[in-house]
Amino acid sequence: MLAEPALAGEIVKTNAAAQQELARAVAQRTGTDAERDVYPKLVAAAVAAGTAVAVEHSLRADEATPLGAVLAQVFEQLTAGLPVP
Repeated sequence: MLAEPALAGEIVKTNAAAQQELARAVAQRTGTDAERDVYPKLVAAAVAAGTAVAVEHSLRADEATPLGAVLAQVFEQLTAGLPVP
């Protein structure tokens, strides 16, 4: 999919829009400003990165690995502050 430049560009745009919407939602819940404060943008970026890692890991795993289980593992580790394994 990503080998097609037009499709890759649309994926990037869609991910950026989703991240911006998530930052707005985080800002609303935390009483921060999605445009001026770092926190909502950082949370949205962490969610986007964690999701991307989970999808890639799930797709490349030697054995079938349910995406939901990998997402849970990713966000548990992020919630714990990324402790050293």
